[in-house]
Amino acid sequence: MDLHVVFQVVFGHAEDWSDPARLDTELAYLSEITLPSLAAQTHSNFRLLVLCDDAHDEETRNRIRHAIWARLDRRKAKVIFRGQGDAAKFLTKSTNGRWDDRPWRVQIALDHDSAVASDYVARIRATAKTRIRKMRAPDDYLFLAFGTHYSLNIGDGDAQLYEKPSRRGDSGLALLAPHGHGMSPQSFRGQPISNEHPIDLIGGSKPFVLALFCPRAIKIARPVETGQDDRALLDAAKRFGWLGRAIDALPAQRVH
Repeated sequence: MDLHVVFQVVFGHAEDWSDPARLDTELAYLSEITLPSLAAQTHSNFRLLVLCDDAHDEETRNRIRHAIWARLDRRKAKVIFRGQGDAAKFLTKSTNGRWDDRPWRVQIALDHDSAVASDYVARIRATAKTRIRKMRAPDDYLFLAFGTHYSLNIGDGDAQLYEKPSRRGDSGLALLAPHGHGMSPQSFRGQPISNEHPIDLIGGSKPFVLALFCPRAIKIARPVETGQDDRALLDAAKRFGWLGRAIDALPAQRVH
């Protein structure tokens, strides 16, 4: 049974990024982290839906469009400008309306400054197709999350890579559901998912998502260092192969 895989990115509010330097930084994260990771997918059957504030002026809108379409074909990546409102509900409605030719879909909530491993789509598709065989009711749904993330610190000196346990509502959270289902992974971003919702933790100890480093996470993050962690560094280099170029191109990281 075939399905659609749709990444959903909310690219901030215009009032929050009124400073041109801040906008430049956020666009750099989108261009050098998120989009290269999607372009590098080993399984190319996915879509990207980017929701932007329609308060951006036309010049900024064109910059956003150009940044996205420079990395992904415009037939694969859709950009929508819309006033502030319920982003989660709107993205789910748009996903159901735009891609309605398959009975199942996986929606993925992805931050504009996060990345996924090159085998993310392949793993999500394989997992989803296995789980669908066990889903019986027409309104069945299932969250798919990964237990470990990479966290990248580019703020001070050399870039440092960390491994950290993932909260269930972290960037990269996926929702498998039938077409027309109204639930959205965006509604659970940044918060634990209660036991009333079905969820599978997949991927084992292998990180499938990379996010910019948050200083508050240092107590639970484990630095990936040369020597004892050569395997992790080789894994990151293979499955996030664009990362070296991104580090060279990125501005100093903002303070969270």
